Amino acid sequence: MNKLPLLNTQADFRGRITQANHEVKYPVDFAAKGQFRFRAQPVFPADVKAGEYNGALTFVVTYQ
Repeated sequence: MNKLPLLNTQADFRGRITQANHEVKYPVDFAAKGQFRFRAQPVFPADVKAGEYNGALTFVVTYQ
C-alpha cells in the first residue's frame, strides 16, 4: 500500500480555516480523485473557564 502525505500539497491554502479564510482550492485533476487529507485541531480561547461546553463542528465540502 502506498503511503500518502499527511496534507495535500496541491492545496492553494494551508493556513487556518477561519471565517475570513474559508476556501481551499485544488486542481481539477486532483480533486476528481476525491482523496483529500486534512488535519483539524480546535483552538480554544485564552479565557476558558472550568465548566461544561456544548457545540458542534461542521465541515462542508462543496464541489463545483
